[in-house]
Amino acid sequence: MKRLASRILAVTLSLLLLSLPLAQALTPQQAAELLQTYYIDAIPPEVLESSTVDEMISALGDRYTQYLSAEEYQAFLSSMNDSEVVGIGVALHMEAEGARISSVYPNSPAADCGLQKNDLITAVDGVSLVGAQDASSYLRGEAGTSVRITVRRGSSEPHTYFLTRRKVDILQTLGALVDGHIGWITCSTFGDKTAEHFTNILQQYENKADVWVIDLRGNNGGLTQAAVNAASLFIGNSIMAYLRDRNGQLAIQVPDISETALTQKPAIVLIDGETASAAELFAAAMRDYGKAVLVGSRSYGKGVAQVMLNQDQLPDYFPDGDALKITSYRFFAPYASTNDKIGLLPTLLLDDKYAEQVALLLSGRQPENSTGNYRLDLCGMTFYIDGATALSSDYIDAFREVLSAAPPATSFYRGTGGALWTTASLEDTALLDTGWVNSRSFDDVQSSPYRNAIQTLAAYGIASPGETQFYPQGTLTRGELCLTLARLFDVAPSKHVSFPDVPKNTELARAVDILYGLGCITGYGDGKFRPDAPLTNQEFLTTLARAAAFWELNAAAYYQMEAEALPLDDPLLRPYAAWARRGVWLCSYLDLLWDDVTTLSPIAKTTREQAAESVYRLMCFCGYVPAAS
Repeated sequence: MKRLASRILAVTLSLLLLSLPLAQALTPQQAAELLQTYYIDAIPPEVLESSTVDEMISALGDRYTQYLSAEEYQAFLSSMNDSEVVGIGVALHMEAEGARISSVYPNSPAADCGLQKNDLITAVDGVSLVGAQDASSYLRGEAGTSVRITVRRGSSEPHTYFLTRRKVDILQTLGALVDGHIGWITCSTFGDKTAEHFTNILQQYENKADVWVIDLRGNNGGLTQAAVNAASLFIGNSIMAYLRDRNGQLAIQVPDISETALTQKPAIVLIDGETASAAELFAAAMRDYGKAVLVGSRSYGKGVAQVMLNQDQLPDYFPDGDALKITSYRFFAPYASTNDKIGLLPTLLLDDKYAEQVALLLSGRQPENSTGNYRLDLCGMTFYIDGATALSSDYIDAFREVLSAAPPATSFYRGTGGALWTTASLEDTALLDTGWVNSRSFDDVQSSPYRNAIQTLAAYGIASPGETQFYPQGTLTRGELCLTLARLFDVAPSKHVSFPDVPKNTELARAVDILYGLGCITGYGDGKFRPDAPLTNQEFLTTLARAAAFWELNAAAYYQMEAEALPLDDPLLRPYAAWARRGVWLCSYLDLLWDDVTTLSPIAKTTREQAAESVYRLMCFCGYVPAAS
């Protein structure tokens, strides 16, 4: 693991990685004092000049910094804790044919009668749920009342159950054993009891499970320490994150429980666009330590942590039980990359609708006879896919999605009898019996020495998505680099800059806004951007170094060092312009170059394949994607 040269700052306040509402009772003077003390960035004068706390926070423009009345603060705390309702004890998501059970709560009527995850409720008291928008109103009611539900499991005939409603504890973390060997954990938030729930589930199913699926879809965060403690049950007592304050000081986030890892089984973590904050911290730690592959769509991208100031810490400021949540830290994964604004890129990037089926496919048991089955090796873990299931009408589309999403770092095998496995090409759909696959790869890169890099960028939609030709030896232009890096970071533009030669309201204009806002690119003195201008090596590497400094903690530290502390007068750097030496040195130091620095010409034009190799190396350096051998 990369080492960080840094001072350690003790964190004594409760760190939160969640967002919520707003209200008031704190005075503007008190709020200004607290913001100036704890906020992650300098406070603009217009914020301090505001006449009310609401106006002050609105002017700050940070949706995670919030003032909470006593009632709102209690609601905030309750949102991360278990609760109680009267019903049958299931969590549902609606589909066209009815209500699909996503979780069954323990000690509930549903659990008592044997309902299971993925069962489909098609009717309640004779009322069809086909096409319904909601089912909870039908299932909830007074304790002691009866409800009749019609349930279909798989392709079997519907079955009718009569259940009596009662009080059910709604746990924020649930566990189940699926198909007799898949440990499935659904976590909707990280609260005080999350690590306890994880522990109980792991202890209950560890001897039966040979793979764990951790579903963090829709989990928008919670308590930092809760996520850290939960991750340690899979990783052990290790560094889970770094937190950097406004002064650049670092705090190391480690578990506050003495547990060692409770399992060594491979894991699959499901994420989506609503997976945020503490949930992203958990997923990033699992990824960095090689404990899980991430499956789904890119996560939300909240890489900042808040302190909660309340009556316990500052009774003179919050006498009525109100509170102020202030963004105070940026957090970084164990390998020092940030997910702030850009989110986490899944190991297998795919359509959300296939995520659960893909997880089930990858969770196949190791077969005694490999014939007709498949094996996938990725990120140091081995996953088995049952061939009959994969090629069935219910799963064939999800299997094709796996083949489309698998990056070049994937080793794929087809069973040929007994314990024998033969390498299979992900691009040979006939060999894999799927008929067709929506390939994301390019047709013209087979002979490129940087083929793995190009095809990895293609798998993640970063290099010219939707196109079949990459033109690897073509010259890279300024506009093309902006498009590539903007797809990589996928952040909302923070600034708008109008260049007369960049067409408005286009993907290029958005990409230029993003890279300009991040400080990676600038225009020319005449006010133009020149998107079609080719990039020289020193121009490309300077831009790449700035991108690295935005993304990764070590790169940022090196890039911001005083010139005297860096070997910028090294004879190897003298051919480069003075303004380019810092960036070229950083790219060389981080091993982002496609060739040795001594062989590169500063003014030679960078090709598309060379740029792809360097961007890919940056992604691997940050732990964002698995490296191909």
